[in-house]
Order: sequence, then structure tokens, then C-alpha cells
Amino acid sequence: MYLSYTYRTDVSGVVERVKELFKGHNNLIQGFNIFLPKRYKITVDEDRPSPRMIDAHTEAIYFVNKIHKRDENIYTSFLDVLNKYRAGHTDIIKVLTKVASLFEDHPDLLEEFISFLPG
Repeated sequence: MYLSYTYRTDVSGVVERVKELFKGHNNLIQGFNIFLPKRYKITVDEDRPSPRMIDAHTEAIYFVNKIHKRDENIYTSFLDVLNKYRAGHTDIIKVLTKVASLFEDHPDLLEEFISFLPG
């Protein structure tokens, strides 16, 4: 026996489902907004980061503090490299090359740094 089900929903239903599925992932909601008519745009609380962002930020702070405890010169150079990247004065390959040389004697730090890089 073959049964066919047709499930239909309106835009409001889709918006509610997306809010539920993407809750706490503001970047996904903002990306989905591209496909919605303006009157259905989903607003996100920009001032309140998602729990995932908070965890990543906490890990990054812990990581930077770990570098500082090991060697202040490496710490200062590391922050300099990151600031140059953030300002657009260098690319990610140069950052990785410089960080690899800075962490030459600290392979665990290099491995942790690489885990922060975008996939």
C-alpha cells in the first residue's frame, strides 16, 4: 500500500521552525534571513553571544594566557601577528607560518592554535 502525504506550511511556520532549529546560532539565522522576504526577517540579539561563542572565547582567553605564562616575548609576538591579520595587513598563511616558528619549541600550543583556525 502506498501512502502519500503532503505537508504544507506558510512562511510564518517556516520562520518559527528555523528560530527553533537555529536558536543560539545567530550567524545561521542571519544567513537564513537572506532567503526571507523583508517582512519575515528574523531578528537576533546581537549583544548576546551564543553559548558556543562564549565557550570559544573562553578557550581563546585560556590559550593566550597559557602562552603568556610560558614566554612573554612569544606572547607579544603572537598578539602582534594576530593584530596584523585582524587589520588586514597579512594573510592567514603568513600568520600560520609565523605562529609555527614562534611555537617551534611548544608543539602543543601550535596544535591548539591550529584547532582555532576555520575549517
